Amino acid sequence: MPILELVDKHGRAAEWITSMMIFVFGLTLLAPGSTMDTSVSYRAFIIVGLNDISLGLLALFIATNRLVALYRNGMWKRSPIIRGIGAVAGLGFWVGISFAFCWPYVAGISEAPSTATVYIVAAFAEILAAYRSGIDVRNSRIAAG
Repeated sequence: MPILELVDKHGRAAEWITSMMIFVFGLTLLAPGSTMDTSVSYRAFIIVGLNDISLGLLALFIATNRLVALYRNGMWKRSPIIRGIGAVAGLGFWVGISFAFCWPYVAGISEAPSTATVYIVAAFAEILAAYRSGIDVRNSRIAAG
């Protein structure tokens, strides 16, 4: 099955894309060098005790589990509850990233809220994914009788 067909199967493209964004975010943090030292936007993560490795591994954990669940859902058994859990985890990730990147702006450390506003759009996509998963759970229960 071609990759684009798999990604858009059952209209789940947004779930795949946000999961891949989290995956790439994690890989970026795990790349050589200290990404968090490059911008004050990462200061909130450092304050709560996270570093490149811990945040990068968390991102890869969330993304990998979600990508496996999406692949399983698209290829074999439908699993809307697992997809819903993945969407909620993704929502938590993007909301956390948004708040953390807004923190330097709110605290007066920087003059602009960085890219936090972009991540709010990804959080909204996760809300839609969780909603769709809930609809799928309801429909499967109705179909089962």
